[in-house]
Amino acid sequence: MDPREPTAPRRRVSIPIVVALAVLAAVIAVPVLVAAALRPVDGDRLARRLADRVVVGIADDVATDGRAADAERLAQEATTAPRLPDDVPDATYEVTPLAWSGRTDDADGARVDLTVAVDVPGTSAAAVFGKSRSAGSTRACWRLVVRAGQDVADHQRIGCPDGTPTATPSPTPLPTFPAAAEADVRAALETLPAEASGPAAQQVLAARFPPPVTVRVERSGDELVAAVGLAATRDCVVGVRADDGAVRTFTGFDRALLAPGEVGCAPSLYLAPVTTH
Repeated sequence: MDPREPTAPRRRVSIPIVVALAVLAAVIAVPVLVAAALRPVDGDRLARRLADRVVVGIADDVATDGRAADAERLAQEATTAPRLPDDVPDATYEVTPLAWSGRTDDADGARVDLTVAVDVPGTSAAAVFGKSRSAGSTRACWRLVVRAGQDVADHQRIGCPDGTPTATPSPTPLPTFPAAAEADVRAALETLPAEASGPAAQQVLAARFPPPVTVRVERSGDELVAAVGLAATRDCVVGVRADDGAVRTFTGFDRALLAPGEVGCAPSLYLAPVTTH
């Protein structure tokens, strides 16, 4: 094109037209946004989300410390007082065991089948432009597989059986660690003569703490170190007696160290402490 030739004038969009288009877009968008804001919350969808959260919480709680346990006990723990979402206070929950088998230290782990039912009542908007909610409910069934050492149980949805579940887990009660164990360990060590041997201390402590509580004693230089614990509950007291008669006790060890296959309740908790992160 010859630069000397005149160019066609550019078309300019009138400002009133731009304003009119903007107003038209707003007129269309506002009703759409208002309609979306006023649309009731789907109660069924909310109930499903709540049920999923219940199962995730159970999967975390039953495998919190990775202890060895039978499935019947886990079924009882999972359904007796599960953690429930607190952001929908009017929802109601029912967690029911269906079946269980195995132990957490089996190759295939402990299996627990359960059903989670959630009911959400309908609500009306309390104010102009407030949210209402349709009534909703769900019933879903899940299988948890719990293995010793895992932080969270594997969980997957399964089909729900017909009829009403009637299974009720009633596991054998766990043994309990003596409430006064720390004081008893101290008292036992204080009765020992100076420079007492490991076997002598073992005999004195074993008389105070019969099975299933374990007693392990080791001498290191001028110190006698005794570890008294219960593996099932991961309780442990370590007592240290110096040959001058001074006695100290230690508790509150990292529960990961007391798990099956780890250090356990042993004198090495004091003699060769392990730092965990």
